[in-house]
Amino acid sequence: MTSTISVPAGKLRLMLTAVLPHANDDDTLPALCGVNFEMCGGTLFLAATDRYTLGVAREQVPGAIAAGVPDQSALLPLEAARDLRRMLKKQAGDIAILIEDGNLKVEAGSVSGSWATVAKAKFPKWRTLIRPGLTGTTVPLGDGYGVNAERLTRLAAGARKTGEALRIRVLLPAKKDQDRGRPPMVAATVGDWFLGVVMPVRMDGAPAQWDDWTSVTAPAGKADDAAETAPEKPDAAS
Repeated sequence: MTSTISVPAGKLRLMLTAVLPHANDDDTLPALCGVNFEMCGGTLFLAATDRYTLGVAREQVPGAIAAGVPDQSALLPLEAARDLRRMLKKQAGDIAILIEDGNLKVEAGSVSGSWATVAKAKFPKWRTLIRPGLTGTTVPLGDGYGVNAERLTRLAAGARKTGEALRIRVLLPAKKDQDRGRPPMVAATVGDWFLGVVMPVRMDGAPAQWDDWTSVTAPAGKADDAAETAPEKPDAAS
């Protein structure tokens, strides 16, 4: 069964803007090289990931449940997703999306487009990936880990367009993953429509500079006192 999904053109373009920075551009991993369009429970989700970051945007589709719009998904290749975003640049009002016969079709005013979706693509189960962190304990990231700066900026792609603030959390993974040494995740939301996650990386080499900055930011003549009262670093064996 196929059904048309109707969403505002401006909102779909915003959703694409927010998730595209997270898409993988390595075509040797076709299941990650694109944007996943998923209709689930009357809500359209767009998701993209390159294994290091994840971006998910959503838009409730009014009347979808009453109309019997089925749950369905299709992975739109990266270049096709970019083409769609360009097509929507000057469009207003609602557009129609149809996932059918291995294609994703979009009608927006006087323009339309049709793109082949990735056949038999198994997009990662993003809910399973981040659920433990979202329901777990909020914790410090810790000096042993850092966040890639370029990946972190991807979280703000949608927020820059709307002027909304990012709300950020550090999320503890499931207990079994903690035991395996998996670090916390950095997550951010924009309003109620976007969720993004960045996976931290282990930092080796030079230690964190918290003690130095504690001294630098101390009042004049208090640098030594600040350094003495800075939190102790854990032993290498701890």
